[in-house]
Amino acid sequence: MTKRLFTKTMSVLLVLAMVMSVFMAFPTMAASTTGYVLSQNMDMLPTISSTTGNTSHGVWSSEYSSSMATNHVTFSQYTNSSGATSMKLSIADGRYTIGVYCGFNGATSSSKLTFKVWVPEGSTVTKINSIEIGSTVILGETELTANAWNTIETSSFGSRTSGAISIEFYSDTATSGQSLYIDDFQISNGTSADATNYVINEQFESGIPTSSTPKTTTNGVWSSEYSSSLGIDHVTFSHSSSGYNGTNALKANVGNGRYTIDFYLGFQNADTDSTLTFKTFVPSGSTITSINKIAVNGVEIMGETAITQGQWVEIEAGELGDTDGYIHIEYYSATACSGQYFYIDDVRVTGTASGSDADDDDTSSVSGYVNVGYLPYYRTDCYEDLDYDALTHLCLAFFNPDTSSLEITHRFDSDSEVEDIIDLAHDNGVKVMASYGGSSGKTIYTQILPSSSKRSQLVENMIEHALDNDLDGIDIDIEASTSYTDIWNYYSSFISELRERCDEEGLILTTAVAEWYGDAISSSTLKKFDLVMVMAYDNSGANHSTYDDSVDMCQYFVGRGVSKSKLVMGVPFYGYIANTSMEGSATYKSILAADPSAYNKDLSNGIAYNGIPTIQRKCQYVMNNDYAGIMIWELGQDTDIQQYSLLRAIKLELYGSEGAR
Repeated sequence: MTKRLFTKTMSVLLVLAMVMSVFMAFPTMAASTTGYVLSQNMDMLPTISSTTGNTSHGVWSSEYSSSMATNHVTFSQYTNSSGATSMKLSIADGRYTIGVYCGFNGATSSSKLTFKVWVPEGSTVTKINSIEIGSTVILGETELTANAWNTIETSSFGSRTSGAISIEFYSDTATSGQSLYIDDFQISNGTSADATNYVINEQFESGIPTSSTPKTTTNGVWSSEYSSSLGIDHVTFSHSSSGYNGTNALKANVGNGRYTIDFYLGFQNADTDSTLTFKTFVPSGSTITSINKIAVNGVEIMGETAITQGQWVEIEAGELGDTDGYIHIEYYSATACSGQYFYIDDVRVTGTASGSDADDDDTSSVSGYVNVGYLPYYRTDCYEDLDYDALTHLCLAFFNPDTSSLEITHRFDSDSEVEDIIDLAHDNGVKVMASYGGSSGKTIYTQILPSSSKRSQLVENMIEHALDNDLDGIDIDIEASTSYTDIWNYYSSFISELRERCDEEGLILTTAVAEWYGDAISSSTLKKFDLVMVMAYDNSGANHSTYDDSVDMCQYFVGRGVSKSKLVMGVPFYGYIANTSMEGSATYKSILAADPSAYNKDLSNGIAYNGIPTIQRKCQYVMNNDYAGIMIWELGQDTDIQQYSLLRAIKLELYGSEGAR
């Protein structure tokens, strides 16, 4: 149970879904093309709308020149001095016509497209050539007045209740560094107009297009690529038939000069449990080596994740939390890339089967305040004298698999000793779990988790071990820095398999985690545990487990989406020499033996620890903030003097003199 300093690296990527609207650059696609770059059927546009008459499906660009090479438009948000936002189209050089495409659904025969466009003074963009639905012109050539908002209104759509709208802006000379702005984009149904769910209205960031289908990505992808040291450039999106399992996929061709490649994906109607999953393929030898990060509405939900090249890799990140918003994914190139490409497929936002906001946060198998005590193999001489009335759960530490046979092993004195501890705890109404991992166990899992067959066999062996030994559950305490990609790249799959089997056998699944590697675990994975026990100790500083530090660490996991009803604050029954290096550890029992007054303070003889007042204060914080309870590392370090016992102090705060039962 140790803590290391953790440095977050950011980066990353994005994706798309079948049936969805999209904001993207797609060169050489003619203005009349109605296909969608990411669907399984390239001849069909998304047809999902939650509000009849509103635009509900993405914007993308397909720019071309009448005489020059294809290039792109960069889409970004622009905010004026009054705080109003609009979409800004920054136009690179070499094109005379700029095509913008919008998918729509739910129009009526009298529906019209309306929007406003601003062209700066001196721009070479002088007019709209045409606006079309398919091959039907709904607006002919229209001059634009510079330095003013031009209100554009088309004729009615007629029988076209869904399809693709193409808008062609015209530049009378080759453009370079031009820009124009679009706002108040809407499709009216003849009686009213509503621009509240389209990416380029005045709610640009929060107004992602909506979907009537819960938990599926349906809207808006756009790119905004940048370099850490070089100029802005773009990614070219195209369709590829070499997707996952031979299906269609999005192919992203990366130009030169960028280290990070950003994508954005709009979504709506996700559940609080919803996760983002997609598959990505990076060719062997590519300079693209990882995803730096994935964020939702600016909040990171997945940290740096290495990509295995030459094969399809499944990415899972969670949780999305809000019911709508945007996902930001950053791919990372180890060096400035030129002519690189990668693929994206099977993009999904998934949640609970009901489609409601309810998640499994309130379905924990425990009730009331929990008090979880760890008992390591080297401190079992105290187990007969423990006050089991002060405990709800006992974690026996540690069990781990043999790396070859995958047989579950332990370092307790004997199997019979383990059996005696389990029987005594059960006799006193305490649930018992086998804890796996430990600070020194990480190398074991680097040899097992990358193999799907070994991973599955390990899960079965853990389940069989729990059932054979009459255990109530399994506790995962794998501690490793985020650089241990052979663990963290496969951790979510491991826990998903283990969760499923625990549910089938009625076993509890818990974890002990620390902030210093917390970002390596996706929020969706954290939510699969019945209890998330925060190792709120071993922090750098004169005192390794202050009240404020413990609160901050718990709040970090709340921010990661862990329900307070599952979150447990860990407290130490030991101390360190009061410096920043966590040296010279001492048990609370030995600290008190050297100083009988040590129970009432947090510093004694140069050792920093938690005395009774701090332990009481932490318990009060847990109760006042509706957390699940307290976790202890570890029970054998407590004093035998009952009136000064830290375990007794926790018992009295959480349960009173009657105890947990």
